[in-house]
Amino acid sequence: AVVSTQSTGYYSAARVLFSVGKCYEAASLCARELSSFEEAHQFVELAGDYYTQNGTASTAISCYSKGAEALAAHLPEKAADLYMRAGELERDNEHNREAIKCFLGAKKIFARNKMYKECIGAVLSSRELYEQMEQFEHIKKCNMSLVILHLARGDSVAAKQSISGDVSLAADELIDAVETGDDEAIRSLSSHGDIVYLDTEIAKIAKFLTPDGAVNVPAAKGAKPASTTKSSTASSIFKSAGAKSGASSQKDELFSRPNRQNRDELFARSKPSEDS
Repeated sequence: AVVSTQSTGYYSAARVLFSVGKCYEAASLCARELSSFEEAHQFVELAGDYYTQNGTASTAISCYSKGAEALAAHLPEKAADLYMRAGELERDNEHNREAIKCFLGAKKIFARNKMYKECIGAVLSSRELYEQMEQFEHIKKCNMSLVILHLARGDSVAAKQSISGDVSLAADELIDAVETGDDEAIRSLSSHGDIVYLDTEIAKIAKFLTPDGAVNVPAAKGAKPASTTKSSTASSIFKSAGAKSGASSQKDELFSRPNRQNRDELFARSKPSEDS
C-alpha cells in the first residue's frame, strides 16, 4: 500500500490521472487484506475520483461497485454510498438499467441496516429512472416500497403522499392498519401479493410496522464477504520471493530507490545462471 500511494505522487505530478487511480485502487486492495477497511474505503473513493477526472467513467463505476461489494459486510453505510456514486455516474451516462442495479445494491444495504431515510433516497432515484423508461409495474413497486419505508420511520403523512401515483390498493389499507395499531390487519397485509413480491429486505419490514414505526425488525445477518482468490498475483510474487534466501533485504534495498538500474539489478539477481 505504501509503494502504491507513493507512486501516486509521481503520476499526479505528471497529470497521469488514470495511473493515479490505479495506484489508489491497488492500495485499497492491500488495505483490505490488512483489514484496514476505513483506509480501503478512502482509497476506493480517491481512485474513483481520479478515474472520473480522467474521463474514464466506466472504470470509476467498476471501482466503486467492486469496493462496495467488498466493504458491505464491514462498512455498510459507506458501501451503500459507493453504490450510489456508481449509480449516479451510470445515470449521467444514460445507462439507466445499469444505474438501477447500482441503486438496488444501495437500497438493499440501507434496508438491511435500518437506514430507512437513506433507503428512501435510493428508491426515489430508481423510480425516477423507471418513469423515464415507462416501466409502470416497477414504478408501482417503488411506490409501495416508499409507503412501507415512510411507515417504518413513523411518518404516515409522507406514506400517504407516496400513494399519489400508481400504487397497490393494499397501500391505503396498510396505512390505516398502522395508524389504528391493528396488528392482525398488518400481519394479514404483509402477506399480500403486492408486498410479498417486493425486495425481500423491504417486504420483511412490513411485518414489524407499528404506529411508532418499524419495531423489533430482526438484525441483518452479516453480509457474506466478497469472494477472493486464495492468492492474488501480487501476493504470490512476494511470497515466492520471500522464500528465497536474502530476498527480503534485496527487495528493501532495491525498491527503496526505484529506478531502471535497480530494476535491472533485481532482474539479474533473480534470473537463473546460464551455466547452471
